[in-house]
Amino acid sequence: MEPPFNYRLDGCDFAGVLSREFDLFIYTVGYERRSAHLRGMINAKGNAAYLYGSSGVMSYDQNLEKFKSFKDTHIHDGISSFKNALQDVIQAKGSAIRVAIDVSCMNRSLLAQCFTAVKHLSDQIELLTVLYAPGKFLEPSGLMMPVRYFGPAIPSMVADVGEPYLGRYLIMGLGYEYGAALSAIEMIEPDYGFYFSPLGHSEAFEPAVRKANFDFDFGISGYRVQPYHVDRPVDLHGMLRDIIDVVVHKANVSIVPFGPKIFSSVALLLALKYPKRVSFLRYSISDLEFARDVEPDDYTSQYDVRFHLDEFNDDLD
Repeated sequence: MEPPFNYRLDGCDFAGVLSREFDLFIYTVGYERRSAHLRGMINAKGNAAYLYGSSGVMSYDQNLEKFKSFKDTHIHDGISSFKNALQDVIQAKGSAIRVAIDVSCMNRSLLAQCFTAVKHLSDQIELLTVLYAPGKFLEPSGLMMPVRYFGPAIPSMVADVGEPYLGRYLIMGLGYEYGAALSAIEMIEPDYGFYFSPLGHSEAFEPAVRKANFDFDFGISGYRVQPYHVDRPVDLHGMLRDIIDVVVHKANVSIVPFGPKIFSSVALLLALKYPKRVSFLRYSISDLEFARDVEPDDYTSQYDVRFHLDEFNDDLD
C-alpha cells in the first residue's frame, strides 16, 4: 500500500513568487509564445525544460533558442526523467528543495509524469509553487476535432475496477474544444457529473465555453455545472476536494480535465491523493492541425503546495 500523500494548498501572489529564490524551475518549450514566457522571470538556481520537438511550428524555434541561450537542462519524456532532474538538485543541495513548475503548456500526460515524480520525492521538497500563464483569447474554430486518444494520462492514473454496483461519477473541467466534453460524457456514461466552467479576466471566454458545450445541455444524466475563477486555484481545489472526499468512498470517480491547465494541476493533486480510486484521464486531439500560437495574457494564476505538514514556514514571501 502506498503511503498517504498529504499536502496543503495555499494562495500566493505573483509579486511574492518573483521575490523568492527557487532551487529548480521546470517549464516546457513548445510552439506557443507563452511557452517560455515565465523563464526569464522566475529566480531559480537551476532551470530545466521539456522540449516538445515541434521544429518549424509557430513560435517553437524562438522558444528553443531561448532555452539554448540559457543552457538549461533538458528533461526527457517519462517520470524517471523528472525524478532525475529533481534528485540531482536535491543531492547537490543536500537538503529539501524549493521547486517552481510552469504548467501553462504541459499536456495532461506530461503534467501527470511531472507531478508523480514530485509525489515520489515530496518528503524532500520543502515547497512546490505551481504557476499558470493564461493565454489571450482567440476565437475557437468551432470545428469538431478528431480524437487521437482517450484514456489514462499515464498508466498509473487509472482506478481499479470497482464493484459493479457502485455508481460512476465524472468530474470534468470544461474548455472550448467543440463537442469534446459531450463526447467524453457519452463514452463514460456517468450516473452523475460535476462540470467546472472557467471564468477568466476576459469576458470573451465564458460565451465561447458555453457555445462549445452546447449551452451546457449535456443530456438526460444528472449533472451540475459549477463556475470557477482561473485566478483562484485554492478555492477551486476546495470545491473539488469537497466532492471527491465524499464520493470516492461510494463510486468510481473519473476526472477529465479540459480547459485551463490550472484546473488540470489542481485536480491531478487530488487524483494522486487517491491512487487506484480516482482515474485522471486525457482526451487528446490531433494537436498540430488545430494548433494556435497563444500569447500570454497580462496576469498569472499560482498556488503553493506544502508537503511537510508539521514543519510550516509561513514566511515564504
